[in-house]
Amino acid sequence: MKFGLYLRENVVEEWKQYYLQYDKLKRMIRILAEVESKAMAPEPTLTGKVGFSLTVPPPTNAAAQPLGRAGKGMGGVMDGDSDDEDSSGGDEADAAPVTHELFFDLLEKEIQKVHNFTDRKVTEIRAKLRDVGKRLKIGTIEVVPGGQPLEIGDAVRKEVDEVGEQFLRLEKYVNLNYTGFHKILKKHDRWLTNPCRTFYLQRLQNHNWTQGDYSDVVVTMSQIWSALRGDVAPEGTATESQEFVRSTTKYWIQDEDISQLKWFVLQHLPVLLQESMGTKSDSQLVNSVYLDNATLELYKGRLDKTPGAIAVRFRWYGSGTPELVFVERKTHREAWTAEMSVKERFTVHPSEVPEILAGRFDKAKHVEKMRAKGKSEKEVEDWDILVTEVCQAINSKQLVPTLRTQYMRTAFQIPFDATVRISLDTNLCMLTETGRLGMDQDRWFRDPSKPVPRNEITRFPHAVLEVKLQLKDEGAKPQWVTDLLSSGTW
Repeated sequence: MKFGLYLRENVVEEWKQYYLQYDKLKRMIRILAEVESKAMAPEPTLTGKVGFSLTVPPPTNAAAQPLGRAGKGMGGVMDGDSDDEDSSGGDEADAAPVTHELFFDLLEKEIQKVHNFTDRKVTEIRAKLRDVGKRLKIGTIEVVPGGQPLEIGDAVRKEVDEVGEQFLRLEKYVNLNYTGFHKILKKHDRWLTNPCRTFYLQRLQNHNWTQGDYSDVVVTMSQIWSALRGDVAPEGTATESQEFVRSTTKYWIQDEDISQLKWFVLQHLPVLLQESMGTKSDSQLVNSVYLDNATLELYKGRLDKTPGAIAVRFRWYGSGTPELVFVERKTHREAWTAEMSVKERFTVHPSEVPEILAGRFDKAKHVEKMRAKGKSEKEVEDWDILVTEVCQAINSKQLVPTLRTQYMRTAFQIPFDATVRISLDTNLCMLTETGRLGMDQDRWFRDPSKPVPRNEITRFPHAVLEVKLQLKDEGAKPQWVTDLLSSGTW
């Protein structure tokens, strides 16, 4: 389907005047292309001959098409579009002389129009959610669970549903307009001689409606739904060594479906906020440096799902220099063995990572600290066994930093309740690390102050949804999780 027709069929009627005037800009390009085509026609050569031959083709333009065909611009209808697409009637693009200045002036106004409308609608959505939050007595970070009268809950639920739908409509509006600008700029550069696409795409990237972070809306809606459900977080504490045993399923999600997915999940699980995230964002940056050797032994073992295959990585959260590093080991187990794959980890200071890689890690001081904190001998022993095995694997297999993954993670979970945990990773990229080629003694991940060559970074074009379940049996799976996984939407 041609984009102009697609745009007209998908506009929100009451927002119609705020969409990009795609067809008008396209007509202006067509007129300008025809003017340029005529201007490039060669002057006739006077040879003194009066006659001409009917068997000699007429002069052609740069597109190898005959000159002078009205309505075809530079040698044909653009991108296979027919004039029927622009049958919506004339306007000043047809009534007044079209110039490049007029085109760029309209383009600037259209970009600003979309920016202003998006900003206004997001402001309205935030105001409505603040009003609901006040009625539910929702604090900045913590929510007041339970105790809401049913009639208030039902009224608020309907109101929040409407706000959520409005937010999803706004996102579709932004996507339609963003696609429209891309396409109209591509047409401009294809059919006219003064390229501008790179310049205006950069301009678009500087606007809030393309780069703004509206995840605070998701956080607020999550708090409201949590209050309506009466979520209560059980008491729990983090430990030096943590072991996770879960069944996990992963899916690829298209970018245009991300907000709709978040909206569905937060009606059942709250966004899990970490202290480092503050209250404005629903996600945090996750970095993981994977270790391997020259033969990629660990990668191949995980790829082949070899029983007992391990992955070893250094992980930290948030941007900037890491303040705490998780050393993690994941071990694959086959389902038929009745054993579950397991992830184990312990924490170290970033300055201790080079010591681990060099086989000089001092366990004694950590053991002393654990005992001083009142850890049991069993906890100390388990920690010591895990650290010893990880360090031995690094030394014996000659593991070094090889690959780094980086993404923004949104997690949905009732704190300290691992029954159902859902994570959504966006902006996923993979970077080669220089471990196998040698690096500075104290450098165990790429220097963030230096640019990354294009051939050393790969950006994944989709988001990754991960559903983690820790249930007694399959029948205990919540119905909403079954609906999510069987919907076919994702």
